[in-house]
Amino acid sequence: MADAKTTKAEPAVSAEFPLPLEEFCARLSASDRRVELITAFARGEKALGFVKDTESAYRKRFAAFIKTPA
Repeated sequence: MADAKTTKAEPAVSAEFPLPLEEFCARLSASDRRVELITAFARGEKALGFVKDTESAYRKRFAAFIKTPA
């Protein structure tokens, strides 16, 4: 039987680190040329208080932002 001490799951360490919003938008603009859309996303993020987050979280919110009606 396995020892109880060896079966505990260790917390997963994320390889991502928080980025400033401006850095994420600059990186995004290298692959996505919709400048107005990126600018609108950045303004919305600032208004909501998301000025530093992981890239995956920004990408998830950007994908949702694209799908919202005008």
